[in-house]
Amino acid sequence: MGHKPLQKWQRKTNNSLRIAQVYLNQSNKRLDIPYDYTIPEELQDQIKPGIRVAVYFGKGNRLIEGFVVGLRDHTDFKGTLRPVQRAIDSEPIVTPEQLNLCQWMTQTYVSLFYETLALFTHPVKVSLHPGRSQKESAEHLVAYADCEKVYTLTALGEQAETKGKVMRQILALLAHRDYTESEMNHLLGSVAASRRNLLQKGWISVSEKAIEASSRVGATGSDVRLTDEEEKTYQHYLKLKKPGSPAFFYWKNRTSQFRLYLKLAQRVCRQGRSAVIILPEVDLSLKYQELFYNTFGDQGGIYHGRLKQKERYHLFEKVRRGQIQVVLGSRAALFLPFLNLSLIVVDEEMDASYYSPSNPHFNVRDVAGKYAKICGAELIVSDQLPSVEAYQAIHTGRMVAFGKWNPLVFPALELVDMQAEIKSGHLDFISRRLGDAIEQTLDHGQRSLLMLNRLGYDTYVFCRDCGYVERCPDCQVAMKTTRQGILRCPYCGREKRLPRHCPQCGSPRFRPMGLGLDRAVEVLKKRYKGIGILKIDARAIADSGGFSKMNKIIGQNNHSIIVGTRAMVRAFDYGNVGLSAALLIDGDLNNNHYDSAQRMTQLYSRFFALSQGKALAQTYEPENETLLGLACGNVRLYYSGELNYRKALGYPPFGHLFFFTVFGNQAAQVKKDCWQLYHLFLSQRGQEEWMVYKPSATGVRPGTGETQWQLVIKTKEKKKLSEAMGQLIRKGAIEKLPSKVAMAMDPVMG
Repeated sequence: MGHKPLQKWQRKTNNSLRIAQVYLNQSNKRLDIPYDYTIPEELQDQIKPGIRVAVYFGKGNRLIEGFVVGLRDHTDFKGTLRPVQRAIDSEPIVTPEQLNLCQWMTQTYVSLFYETLALFTHPVKVSLHPGRSQKESAEHLVAYADCEKVYTLTALGEQAETKGKVMRQILALLAHRDYTESEMNHLLGSVAASRRNLLQKGWISVSEKAIEASSRVGATGSDVRLTDEEEKTYQHYLKLKKPGSPAFFYWKNRTSQFRLYLKLAQRVCRQGRSAVIILPEVDLSLKYQELFYNTFGDQGGIYHGRLKQKERYHLFEKVRRGQIQVVLGSRAALFLPFLNLSLIVVDEEMDASYYSPSNPHFNVRDVAGKYAKICGAELIVSDQLPSVEAYQAIHTGRMVAFGKWNPLVFPALELVDMQAEIKSGHLDFISRRLGDAIEQTLDHGQRSLLMLNRLGYDTYVFCRDCGYVERCPDCQVAMKTTRQGILRCPYCGREKRLPRHCPQCGSPRFRPMGLGLDRAVEVLKKRYKGIGILKIDARAIADSGGFSKMNKIIGQNNHSIIVGTRAMVRAFDYGNVGLSAALLIDGDLNNNHYDSAQRMTQLYSRFFALSQGKALAQTYEPENETLLGLACGNVRLYYSGELNYRKALGYPPFGHLFFFTVFGNQAAQVKKDCWQLYHLFLSQRGQEEWMVYKPSATGVRPGTGETQWQLVIKTKEKKKLSEAMGQLIRKGAIEKLPSKVAMAMDPVMG
């Protein structure tokens, strides 16, 4: 039976009886409140905020996992309280600061408490004991624990010499610290054979051990050496940084920028405090990892989504015990249980990977800002160009900027009017001007970079008679064609043969339309025979192994033309680039989102800056203000116009957008529920507090085939809207809707 708090009744318990406030691991938002449970005498010393417990809940006495958020000596429940059955954890698995952040995120993003808590506890998630039933006993709910295989360099190995390249790499790694098998594989690829050879020679040893409950300080690495310019910025930061004020770093050279991060983290580490450096996951390349471990040795750790559960657990434990003080990682690294966290770095603040696509829908930059305030930590965000939100914070003095910002970060941009090309009878996707620029670049022995943000061979299949577009039956998005004439869904990967006639009207005028990356590469290879042409997209660099492999291929200088998507702006070393050209920039300019101009400016500023020669963009909108701002190189003019536009319409940073997606299998019911949600919010608001837009159909939910409708609310004060959402949840208004509801605040479009 659930325990519902009664506001007008309070019962004092005797002094020997304590009450635990427990959130339950369940999926009903209406029940997502802390419930009171008594703490048996034998558990008095074990139960404390931050641990998970096993409790019974509901009429059926269902055993369920819970999380203790507080202790009290009274209850508001008029009835008999149930006791906590047992403690799952022997000690708190989150710090008080993490618990504060978790509760703030739950309220801000209107998520279930356990949805947010999972971000902090994933490395030690609770499971049923193997082979047991949940009905049997509370003892069968166990927290994750494991042992790990650790490879160590032996005294013999320290003196060893080998001609084997991979064996040399393994020995070099182990010279700095011990490594697990998966850590080695992540850095060097599959090296099992070389590792076996080293074991047989006695140059390395392997052991299996659990995390030691030790507070020892591991071996540290070498000092970070800065250039004169880097040292100047470092000292400037130490002198001008303000307590509680975040800092923004402008940097063009990524390696220089990374060294500065390490220097700042090393300062914190030597003071006995902790730091976390967050990068887009694909940028956790071997080069940066080696530099990181050379600097911090055993006091450093790397954390990302591709680690195995066992590896996550062991790094989690080492951070919790203070054995690891500095972590380099993807967004998940922010939620590790740091002791005395004093520095948070968010690199490439506008990267789309920092936005969580699942509940809670958060942006790492925003959460890092709140976490820094809770911990009293320094916060540094960085990018080549600041986001509009960061620019406004710098302009108003809420953020301090460091480093040099040169708005002219790329050559003078030339716009090519593709409408004029068509009118002159030139129908090729490579304009005459672009063709000349490529030829000139090849003649000078330089490299050409061409960007097209459209995957596939053709972007959709269209009937010229009835207008029918072939869509995925599950996702309802336009299917793209492959080179082999196969239709493929870009979301779920479903494939089917391309019909010869229109499935709707039978017309033979059923043809692929739109230029995709694969077809662009094919045409270029036919046109520039004998010239090396390389394709780069996200699939090719899905992990650091793919990233390192691609960088190696680029470094071989066998490709004079490189074609790709936005993945091209990652930290590749392209060498001598004479041309950066956008094959069609309009798709990124018009993606139907409030921050499309910002993302286009950020992306193409980086891309065009890769060229030491020409920069060129093909477009059907040569008079577009954002493009003209890029072409004249006046980025500050862009910020001025963008801020005026957002202020007039109440977009971030002057307001907030809440997107509510209502979805389900019954189309009529989904529509009805979305309109009901619309009227619920209208009844909750004051006219001046927020604007509720009428619901609209948004097609089918990708990957599930469910119908979805969307409701958008704009507000200047997000707290009031979150509170209104909480009231609707507590009343059961959301849970009563037959359809499902998902909420996102200020979503980022990748």
